[in-house]
Amino acid sequence: MMIVAILALGEAIGDPLSGIPQILTSSLGSLVDGMPLSFFLFVNFMWVTLQTNVLSNLISMTVVYNIMAPIAANNDMCNPAALGVTIAAASHYAFALPSATIATALVVGSGWVPVKYLIKYGVLLIVPMVLMFTFLYYPLAALVIR
Repeated sequence: MMIVAILALGEAIGDPLSGIPQILTSSLGSLVDGMPLSFFLFVNFMWVTLQTNVLSNLISMTVVYNIMAPIAANNDMCNPAALGVTIAAASHYAFALPSATIATALVVGSGWVPVKYLIKYGVLLIVPMVLMFTFLYYPLAALVIR
């Protein structure tokens, strides 16, 4: 039931008929003009990584890709397919909150790991992961996917 609800919510948020992607794309599109590629990628991966630690991976991936890929394509900033692959990969780095994944909820619920510990070390891992996606994983994906 939870997976069905997540899929429905992800579809509703990312569906062009809802209007949400268009509103965000138009409002964020003007901010991208002249932005360095590395900063654009950093913002994408930070957004998806932070969001996926609070919400579902599928919702995070769908929302960020449906908003940022058209912006990247319209401004000829980067390879949208490589961006999509790396956004999908980054959306699976969810380990900072119990709501991030079932595994983190089970670990915290079992009593083996306190929530403070999970948050403290999970947040510390987000920045290096985002930097790796920005400067290593996206360039590799762009070389492979043309």
